[in-house]
Amino acid sequence: MLDTSQQRESERVLRDSETRMRELIRATNDAVWDWNVDDNRVWWNEGLGTQFSRLGWSDAEALAANEAGDVPQAIASWDARIHPDDCARVVALLNDALRDGDTHEYRFRRDNGTYAYVFCRAHIIRKADGRAVRVI
Repeated sequence: MLDTSQQRESERVLRDSETRMRELIRATNDAVWDWNVDDNRVWWNEGLGTQFSRLGWSDAEALAANEAGDVPQAIASWDARIHPDDCARVVALLNDALRDGDTHEYRFRRDNGTYAYVFCRAHIIRKADGRAVRVI
């Protein structure tokens, strides 16, 4: 007879942790995203749709790019809405964040043509050699 009680307990702990994280992420209206740099896939929470809606945009375009795993399209969609005077700085800040981790603020275009200030904070997960593997 095989004792699976330790495996079952580990599975329960994992389920509880996943449920807790899902509920924590749902409890915020912030856009939370997770970019796997190695395979270039991005996941984001429902808060992205909330933030897009606040700015007057449908999140359908971004969600479609995410579902397709089309990170370049999702990034292009986002970049197209950054104020032209801020875009080069934001791209440079993202590259800096991949090295150092960072926070920054920039202007993001609403659908009516006006701009809102958005604040972005990045947490970088690195391999032992310092290479960024995920950006959250």
